[in-house]
Amino acid sequence: LLGQSATKGLTHMGGKSEKPLVEKIRFHLEEQIIAGRLKPRQRLVEEEIAREMSVSRSPIREALRALERDGLVTLTPGRGACVADLTPEEVDDVYAVRGRLGGLMFSLAARHITEAALDRLDQVVGEMERVVADADIQRYFLLDLDFEEQVMEACPNRKLVAIWRNLGRPILRFRYFSLYPPGRLSTSLQYHRDLVLAFRRRDGVTADQLVQRTIEAAGRALRDHLRSGVA
Repeated sequence: LLGQSATKGLTHMGGKSEKPLVEKIRFHLEEQIIAGRLKPRQRLVEEEIAREMSVSRSPIREALRALERDGLVTLTPGRGACVADLTPEEVDDVYAVRGRLGGLMFSLAARHITEAALDRLDQVVGEMERVVADADIQRYFLLDLDFEEQVMEACPNRKLVAIWRNLGRPILRFRYFSLYPPGRLSTSLQYHRDLVLAFRRRDGVTADQLVQRTIEAAGRALRDHLRSGVA
């Protein structure tokens, strides 16, 4: 589902040793949560996962503990595991940090991006236009990650990029859910078009403003979506 850029830094491994098996289970559950196939507050039953993946319960428990550290799973004594809830308060916290850091990163990238990278962004936006017509949220999400990967490569501040990457896996879940409200795909597409124009002008100020304004709007849309009980 998530593609190479989305899964950067993760280990998807097979083999017979315990650790690779734990990573394989963790990766599988992580994808299901980020994609929304496993819903917020949905119980994660160890026996069912064990049957599905043909594994014992021991590595499943370790994988669930790792997902709890990432903020994707909640473990409650006596009740077991469930997918972590999305709350308006979490959205506020995540998107406040994301807006500030993203504005800085994109503004730096705008000033240093190469012509080759700009051409790639044009290609990505062209593909986005096609999938928006089909309302294909999963494919659009992958293209959004591809776009962001090109921007990260163009940003000269590697420490900033590392911090951005290390915000955690829940960021991807928030972003995926934020594309569901009606009209969000079209709004996001126009945002990417405007960003490319700012990059073409090497206009870091406009890129910064676009990113902060758009992330704030995405957070607001997601909060409304959560309150509606749809997510």
